[in-house]
Amino acid sequence: MTIAIIPARAGSVGIPHKNFRLMAGRSLLERTLDLCQAMRLDVIVSSNVPWWPSLPPRGVKQWICAPD
Repeated sequence: MTIAIIPARAGSVGIPHKNFRLMAGRSLLERTLDLCQAMRLDVIVSSNVPWWPSLPPRGVKQWICAPD
């Protein structure tokens, strides 16, 4: 079993919430999750975004709410 740990913090100074902003219709996080699914990886996402539970699971094994 191979695990991918994805840090998806929202604290970027240059582009706030950059991991969740849409670029060409998809967010950076969605692109990363799609790649992990294609590679059949177990995924853990760590984020400090309070609305992360509303996102679809897309193969995520565990969401971790990281402090700021």
